[in-house]
Amino acid sequence: MHLENLNSLRNPIAILALTGWADAGNAGCDLAEYLTDHYPSEEIARIDDERFYNFQENRPIQRLRADGVTIDWPHVSVSVVHMEDRDVVVAHGIEPNLMWRTFTEQMVDILTRCKVTTAIILGAQLVDTPHTRDFPCGVYSTSPDVAASHPGIDLTEYIGPTSALGVLSQRLDEEKIPAAQVWVSIPHYVVDPPNPKAQLTLLEAIEEVFGIAFDKSDLPARTAEWEEGISRLTSQTADISTYVAELESTYDQEIAEESSGQQVMQEIEDFLRGLSDGPESDDDNHGSDGESSPHAKENPGDNTPTA
Repeated sequence: MHLENLNSLRNPIAILALTGWADAGNAGCDLAEYLTDHYPSEEIARIDDERFYNFQENRPIQRLRADGVTIDWPHVSVSVVHMEDRDVVVAHGIEPNLMWRTFTEQMVDILTRCKVTTAIILGAQLVDTPHTRDFPCGVYSTSPDVAASHPGIDLTEYIGPTSALGVLSQRLDEEKIPAAQVWVSIPHYVVDPPNPKAQLTLLEAIEEVFGIAFDKSDLPARTAEWEEGISRLTSQTADISTYVAELESTYDQEIAEESSGQQVMQEIEDFLRGLSDGPESDDDNHGSDGESSPHAKENPGDNTPTA
């Protein structure tokens, strides 16, 4: 590790991703690599302790370079990405097989020394969703304080198997470092990376919830190209094409029902808001000529919820 000169980092946040069980299609790790490639960046640490990996499951890669044969060992790379108005600590790599608690303490130490204000953990899962529609995405936290401080973050009550980053999230809660998880759901029939649409979905969710503007560069164009390519492949087999059409129909129906439910809820809120205003006299509601006054028509489309 070479963690010098970290005091100069500008309002740093952290974006973390590890390949494996919790990163379907390598969506999170590919986004992390995208950020380090598209902004000025420098690696500040590399976690490659051989105690963390089972090399029969995560084998080293032999490469041939100009100076001879080299071995790339499984590792997690930690870099600082320099954006125009802030710095981002980006960690990505292969999820350790062993000694998660030791690995987690090393990550907590790095993030603490970088003085990150928020840690954003990326994840991706496989679900029954069509590649032609917006990918479902959610932002969650195990900390009630973090969920309460960000309207776009839901408090998760998940109970079950977790990942190394799930363990890290719990440790960050203990260290009072705000942490949130951004999860994208991708089609289970398109598992091979890269998946630029999943990367773009994750990036847009971070932008919306945390108010950080990223240079998306060619991601939208790559997403459109990817979607067109998958559509060509699925159209070549009748069974798969029919299956995708069924997923699209189900997706569209669920969206319509959700929109209808939101409309009903808005009508109820508007009705209750009107009741909370109390009864008004005829003089308040009508002018001398019997027409409604401007006050009676004020903000007819105001959908701002009230407590």
